[in-house]
Amino acid sequence: MNENVDTCPDKESLVAFLYDEDPGDEHPAIEAHLDHCVACRDEVTALRRVRGRLAEWEVPVTTAAVPLFEGPPVVAEPRPGSRGPASWPPPRRC
Repeated sequence: MNENVDTCPDKESLVAFLYDEDPGDEHPAIEAHLDHCVACRDEVTALRRVRGRLAEWEVPVTTAAVPLFEGPPVVAEPRPGSRGPASWPPPRRC
């Protein structure tokens, strides 16, 4: 965060503040900034709302296995004239 009180903290500082991961000396300064800066206060409020919604989210449970694709496995064949997988990166041609 900048030393100038009139300057808003960057987004990373606001997120660190939200998660209580900001350096101890920055936390009171950001709290004081939020008292008079509506834009930053709204940003922190929105971040808290998203954090809360993420905490409530549960991964959907599926009971059936869904194949990613059908058919036999695909095996990569070396291109004609190549030396196979050991030829990567390909040789330079001038």
